[in-house]
Amino acid sequence: MQEQLIAQEEKLKAQEEEMTQMREKISRLEDVAMKVDEMSILLSQIQASQARTQHVPPAVQSGSDSETDEAADDYSDHDDHVS
Repeated sequence: MQEQLIAQEEKLKAQEEEMTQMREKISRLEDVAMKVDEMSILLSQIQASQARTQHVPPAVQSGSDSETDEAADDYSDHDDHVS
């Protein structure tokens, strides 16, 4: 009977140790999950910020196209003078 109690006690101590380790793992996983949530929020904020700064109104884009056309005209004028 005494041996059975000692065996049960050892088994309970082993289970207690396993539970303690599991609690520590759970705690670390919760910390990681919290960091992932924070990173996700930051990423969303960065993406929203980039979307706002990269948005160029159509009028500005057409203006840059005409500047490109003018530069091409200047270059072709230069070719005429060289010939």
